[in-house]
Amino acid sequence: MHIKNGGSAAASIEMGAAEFTQDSDGTLTFHPAGSWSAASWVQTRPQHFTLEPGRTRKVRVQITVPRPPGTG
Repeated sequence: MHIKNGGSAAASIEMGAAEFTQDSDGTLTFHPAGSWSAASWVQTRPQHFTLEPGRTRKVRVQITVPRPPGTG
């Protein structure tokens, strides 16, 4: 994926997967990963970087589903 800093200041970016729910108004609420979470299947490279204003950076996202993935 591509991440763009549309702001006017440098941004410190930390990439990763997280569990969340979305309310009917669009609000996201993040939660700790539960025992049935698939968040551990997701890896991003790089995980941390600084992005200067107006710049774009390519980030690799890889999803590896374990065999067997289990139930849930």
